[in-house]
Amino acid sequence: MFTSVKRISLLVVVLAMVVGNLSLAPNMALAATTVNPASGGTGISVDTFGGTFKALNGPSFNAENGDIEIGTHTITLPDGWEFDTDSTITISAFNDIVIADTTVQPTANSFSFEITSESTSAGSIGFSGLKVRPIVTDLSNEGNMTYSGAGIIGVTPGGGGY
Repeated sequence: MFTSVKRISLLVVVLAMVVGNLSLAPNMALAATTVNPASGGTGISVDTFGGTFKALNGPSFNAENGDIEIGTHTITLPDGWEFDTDSTITISAFNDIVIADTTVQPTANSFSFEITSESTSAGSIGFSGLKVRPIVTDLSNEGNMTYSGAGIIGVTPGGGGY
């Protein structure tokens, strides 16, 4: 029998991603980037591992000019979770942030996007179409989604669970 804590572990993982590793605000008092957490990650039970994917709404984040550097940026799931590789993730950039492609196909554990032009004023990036599911029944070593890539002011690459 799984505890209710494990039943909502994806919510913890998603929130840790957005408020932790992609947390561009609470730990970095001088960082200008703010995060709007993903939602829809509640009620996913590890009892249903390998079953139906759960759609998430978001996340999105707002950045000051130049806070998101030109180059490739990658978001990686923790062990025990996978993306739906048959789904398409849509990336929306607002103001003058320019992304190479507005849609990407995730691998089982990550997806990448490329910024081709930094913003010269405040802008935002949002993600939709993320679908995830647990692939193990024991998430005792659960972790957080991690960021790696060209650089976002206030984000520590590979950082851990702020």
